[in-house]
Amino acid sequence: MTIYLLSRNLQIFLYWATVASFGLFSTASLAKFHYTSCIPYLTSIHWNFARDSYQQNNYETYYQRHCTPEDVSTSSIMNTIIAPEATSSEIANTILEHGAAIIPNVIDRETASKFRNFTLFRNSKLRPNEQIFVMKSENQTRWAFAIKPQDDPVVADVLEQVYKNNRFLQTITSRAGAESQGYHPDTISEASMKTFIRSFLPHFSVFIYLQDTTKEMGATWICPGTQFCDKINNNVKNKCKPITSDYNHHQNTRFMRAGNAVIMNQNTFHRGGQYTLRDGPHRSIIVMTFTARHRRRHKTKTEQRRPILSGSWSTEAAMRIAQEARIKGTEIRRLSMGTPLSSFGFTLNDFSNPKKYMSNLMVNLRFWGLWKYPESNWSQDYVTSIWDR
Repeated sequence: MTIYLLSRNLQIFLYWATVASFGLFSTASLAKFHYTSCIPYLTSIHWNFARDSYQQNNYETYYQRHCTPEDVSTSSIMNTIIAPEATSSEIANTILEHGAAIIPNVIDRETASKFRNFTLFRNSKLRPNEQIFVMKSENQTRWAFAIKPQDDPVVADVLEQVYKNNRFLQTITSRAGAESQGYHPDTISEASMKTFIRSFLPHFSVFIYLQDTTKEMGATWICPGTQFCDKINNNVKNKCKPITSDYNHHQNTRFMRAGNAVIMNQNTFHRGGQYTLRDGPHRSIIVMTFTARHRRRHKTKTEQRRPILSGSWSTEAAMRIAQEARIKGTEIRRLSMGTPLSSFGFTLNDFSNPKKYMSNLMVNLRFWGLWKYPESNWSQDYVTSIWDR
């Protein structure tokens, strides 16, 4: 009986000793992960300049620069047009020099017309919570709404053509009478690679034109070379140019051809022009914004640069957060707020077959970061983006 009790007590002791050892091992492993991974990660996405001058001095890679007319990189918008035979390096060099590049025939004119008709139809059916106004004014003349491949077959057609173009979603509509925007970048210098190139990933926007667009229809204006600038003055603004790619000899005017696109560094100053054409048609464009996906720079070191703060007009909430960040000296870097569910977790390669890779089922799986096709790559899923915030 005594031997049995000793044996039973020994079993109980060994059981709890094993549990305690496992608990200590798990706690130590979690603590190691927390201090070696979580802390550096959180530090890389959130700091307070007013409190921590060390981070400001060690992370800041550029100064706040006010541009002068000499900084404008070209006096002719034609220098930003990409030739059909241009290589990827030549395209990249154009974007690096001018902050933008015009790429002809990203989608064909027939598809552009179909997508424009789809956009105008959706505009007429938008609910208030789906309509995002681009700028605040008494007369709301510019608005955007999110799109996904399941909305209409032409959306998938556009994505496939963008992928097949192999050179590098939502839509914006301006109606007749739209006032001119002020010149602005789509990111703020205090929370982008403009000032902290080791901390932030670059962001680019692609504008695909859905109809032939003249200056009188409120064409987008850009200020080439201002992607390095924090502010521009009136002398610089006088050198900014409307985006055009073709010339109409009969009407003696330049225009941007339907199906052409401009790819632009979001730090480049630009604006939507004033719509002065009397009783003209709505001007619609497709807007795609993207950044690099996470990848390992070395075998044991993960990319530490993060997606930037929200675009300057994504949502009113983003505007308030950006303004509060400037006032309080705190920056919290994250993906753009207002990003539609259908955009999380995807890469450009998924455009090759949107009906397969971007189906309703895959939208939910990629959104939560649960599963992807083996041949696909992970991008910014929702869970990761919330962690960033």
